[in-house]
Amino acid sequence: MELDDLISQLDSFESEFVSELEKNTSDIEKLEKSVSNFRNELDDIDERFDNLTKLQKDDYIFIVFCAALQAYRQYFITDFKPRLTDTQAAREVKEDVKEVSSRNKRRYYCSLSNIITNPVPFDTSDHSEHLSPGVSGKNHRWKCLGHYPILGYVFGTANIMTSTVSVKSGLAGIDTYHVSTETIFRNGSKRSFSYDGDVISAKAHTDKMFDNIYSRIKRNPSEGMSALIASLAKEHEHLRSDEKSTQSLPFPGLSFTPEVSEELHNFGLDFINIKTISKQAGYSIIVNLITQILYLAYQMGKKLRNSHDIKDIAIDGTIKTRCSKILNVANVIATSTNLSAIVAAVLTGNLDLIRKFDIGGDIVTIAQLSNSANFINEVKKEYIIQEISKFNSNL
Repeated sequence: MELDDLISQLDSFESEFVSELEKNTSDIEKLEKSVSNFRNELDDIDERFDNLTKLQKDDYIFIVFCAALQAYRQYFITDFKPRLTDTQAAREVKEDVKEVSSRNKRRYYCSLSNIITNPVPFDTSDHSEHLSPGVSGKNHRWKCLGHYPILGYVFGTANIMTSTVSVKSGLAGIDTYHVSTETIFRNGSKRSFSYDGDVISAKAHTDKMFDNIYSRIKRNPSEGMSALIASLAKEHEHLRSDEKSTQSLPFPGLSFTPEVSEELHNFGLDFINIKTISKQAGYSIIVNLITQILYLAYQMGKKLRNSHDIKDIAIDGTIKTRCSKILNVANVIATSTNLSAIVAAVLTGNLDLIRKFDIGGDIVTIAQLSNSANFINEVKKEYIIQEISKFNSNL
């Protein structure tokens, strides 16, 4: 190769190198400028998202609607109802039906007529002197399985059908006793008197109790099933009566032993209170759901009026974010006003107003705020990714 050709080729390489270097330098400068402006762009994206999802004039109508529904629920539907005495609770459920103990002497058997007219056998605390079931008028709600809201439908029904009482002993032990009609003597302040009533009279066997129920149904299906259904209905009626009373019923799942059940009751964790709290939470969720459905339907209606294509009426993330904010504000308003009322009630000693304490609603409000924060963060994340993609495509 001649020297002139080599020099010409080198000049060509140099020219290409300089051109490529200038192009890369321009790209680097452009990238450097974009990177330096990226923080400002992020701030702009964040501001645009806040403007898109901020509450609008129409949204406040739904805030007032949701908060008002929550307040109405708190004070008129899901408040803690006053406790009744055992007599008042029984009269409310059973009305004026009189129950008299008149049990026959047959073991593990209660006739259909006696099932209907006799009191439940697990309500007695009287027992023969040679027995020590550990049951008293004070603790029978925690000791006798017939008073347990879930286990009662098994053991309580069996007790009613067989004139027995099943007593919880320790963590997992169960003792069963026969209940019979005997004369009970009482010493009153002015005179002594006697009457026929239920008495825990002898030791029984839990397995035999269920065996006799099975044999009774197998031997005479019509009579046996009638007795079983009547016993189940009587158990349900008795639980409904007792749950509203002062002692209420043990809370299922937490009542490991009778002592634990009683201690939980002393702290207010009994069946009727937990049921009320669950109702508060459930109704609060329903109010939020109604508000959410109405708001999204309203937004779809607005889009439908101004749309030319079915795709235009889709509910995007910004509208869902505003809906989430509406629920947040409404729930916080309802919860804070309720807490303020309860604090005022405590300070003034107004016990009637304390019954309006919306514990279940407070739990839902906390959950709503937490879930809403996660949802809004996800929507914002998707929005930022989309905007950054647009930003990068213009580089």
